[in-house]
Amino acid sequence: MPAQNNDQGSEMPFYTLDDMREGAQKGNPTVSVHSAVGEFMKVAVVTKPEGKGPALHSHPNEEQWTLILEGQMHFILGDEDRIVGPGTSVYIPRNMLHRSRPVNGPATFCVFPDGHCTSMPSIDSAAPRPKYNGYRLCDR
Repeated sequence: MPAQNNDQGSEMPFYTLDDMREGAQKGNPTVSVHSAVGEFMKVAVVTKPEGKGPALHSHPNEEQWTLILEGQMHFILGDEDRIVGPGTSVYIPRNMLHRSRPVNGPATFCVFPDGHCTSMPSIDSAAPRPKYNGYRLCDR
């Protein structure tokens, strides 16, 4: 995607869902993933059907943020166990046991793992990736 000028006239990459790499989660074709990879961060917009999600796990090398966009998600995060809905952000520190699953229907959420994330195989080098030139992010 070509860089677009922001209000100050500098170039910044902007991505729509159509610009992001689209695919299914490895091993689960019912989970839709749109992803883009930056120099130090990654982002994915994920839609999962009710009840689908990983087993309790942790990430030793990366932290993660999740923002619920649509639907409800049941989260277990350390000792906490709760159902959250649209507009809720969840911070998952490194090494924290967690899992999440949509409840009461499908859910769509944004995931922001740091750039060292090895646990999201659907986010890889084939996704759109801006490069860092020392001053700003710009398209390759």
